[in-house]
Amino acid sequence: MVNGSYPTILIIHGFIFHSGTFQKLSYFTDEYGLRPIYINRRGYQGSTAYNTNETAVLSNGTSEERTEFLNTEGAYLGLLVDGLSQALNLSGPTTVLGWSLGTPFAMAFITSVTSDIDEAVIRRLQDSVTSVILLEPTTTLLGIANPPGTYQPGSIQSIPSLNTFYIWLTSYFNHGDLSTRALSVIEQRMPETLRPGTLQRMSGLDLLNISEIVSGPDRAEFTLSGDPGFLEPLEGLVNRTNLDGELCRHWPRIGTS
Repeated sequence: MVNGSYPTILIIHGFIFHSGTFQKLSYFTDEYGLRPIYINRRGYQGSTAYNTNETAVLSNGTSEERTEFLNTEGAYLGLLVDGLSQALNLSGPTTVLGWSLGTPFAMAFITSVTSDIDEAVIRRLQDSVTSVILLEPTTTLLGIANPPGTYQPGSIQSIPSLNTFYIWLTSYFNHGDLSTRALSVIEQRMPETLRPGTLQRMSGLDLLNISEIVSGPDRAEFTLSGDPGFLEPLEGLVNRTNLDGELCRHWPRIGTS
């Protein structure tokens, strides 16, 4: 297979754990004939920081301002995907994948074809992008409020320490009978003790290679999953990118499933 014709997957990381999280995938690229490109979102090492106005919108913006913020980030990602394709001379099919907190950015990318970016860029995106994958979004990232009784570690008051928060974030949990569909059988607070969580199995150097863990709770982007004021903009983004037939028609090579 000619180098440029490999299928390409651009991966947008989640909260705190940046593109280094996916480095082990690179071991399998030759075997499966796949080119992964790991994108560090804005605010993470090597990428552009949010400016003062953008940080203010993330922290305390109106629904309209936050919707515009998401649309703008989508346009930036559209330019990035096209720019990489041009610079690397990629001719194979392209997939954009958002993981966890990266999922709203992947959805925002879908809206890029209705932004004011150059029409030539839009045409190239429409010709090359064949799928967008949303991997493990939380309910709030889909614009759905958590049900009553949900343990919300994002409200820092409920967390005794920063260390406890990160252990919780990267741990395994034993649940009850999930067939009951009852929230009460889901263990939300006490991690599994016999199966150490990811954080507990990593050295300090390992953590530095995959995360910006120290600054995590202070990141303005945390409001995307923790602020009820973001539910309406995110719900609108989900409806538009998944249910709006007009927008879907702008992506002739992308199916829905």
